[in-house]
Amino acid sequence: MSLLSCYRSRSLKFETLEPKQVLSGNVLVSLSGSTLFVQGDLEDNRIELTDVGTNIIQVSGFSGTLINGSSAPAVISPPLGGAIDHVMVRMAEGDDVVRVDNVSLTYTPGSGILDIHTEE
Repeated sequence: MSLLSCYRSRSLKFETLEPKQVLSGNVLVSLSGSTLFVQGDLEDNRIELTDVGTNIIQVSGFSGTLINGSSAPAVISPPLGGAIDHVMVRMAEGDDVVRVDNVSLTYTPGSGILDIHTEE
């Protein structure tokens, strides 16, 4: 058998690999009074805060990050007559990303604090 015929008789096989997902964490989002709390965990969290309406802030996870245990974003608005005038973000450890897009905290005159910490 020649070397050329040996290569021709060989069949190639391909195997499907399992999909791999980057390990990301879960971010807890809650409103207490006029303060929006965002708390990350020890994993790599990636979130975005967006003003989606008058006094309504949406917190979305991307790259696999969950918000309150769900892949759906959390849309936070205060009770009628209230305002969100303080956003406190604590992301803990991990390779975290926090994006802030068009967030206005000017609903209460003299207020408006955006406090972001990416490491504890």
